Amino acid sequence: MSNKSLLGINKPDIVPRSSVRLSQYNGYGSVGTFIRRYLYSEVIGSDITYLDDPALGATMIINTPGVYAAGVSSQNKATSGVRPFGISKNATATEIATALTSIDESHIIGYSQVGFDFNGGAESMPQYSAFFIAKAGDVVRSHVNTAGAYTGIATQFYFYLTRVS
Repeated sequence: MSNKSLLGINKPDIVPRSSVRLSQYNGYGSVGTFIRRYLYSEVIGSDITYLDDPALGATMIINTPGVYAAGVSSQNKATSGVRPFGISKNATATEIATALTSIDESHIIGYSQVGFDFNGGAESMPQYSAFFIAKAGDVVRSHVNTAGAYTGIATQFYFYLTRVS
């Protein structure tokens, strides 16, 4: 079988991808009070181990070094203020009980923020995504700035992590 397209252009080899997709946020860890938990999970492949830990929150452990893509969404039903949310890597035991923007900067992959005023006073639903390099043993989490900021099940909240190379 040729690896050329109909136009004679070399096609890249198809690389199996491992991924974790979490949806419907439903709380935080009891110890990792700034780490979200999710109701549903879909895990494909073996490059990432997903643990839904009641104490630590949703935890993804990198098994295979490489380049990864991650994304997270949030929502604000408050009547005022902004709430940063994002992705941490290798946050310490103390940091998972600490606001994302207060942890060691080297443990933050990145973040965005959701705020009441961003959408003319209506509820808003921003997202954040990034590519990053990870090594085996790295721990990736959906990390927020305000523990307990949202109660109930948010059907549009998600987190994903995919190995891309």
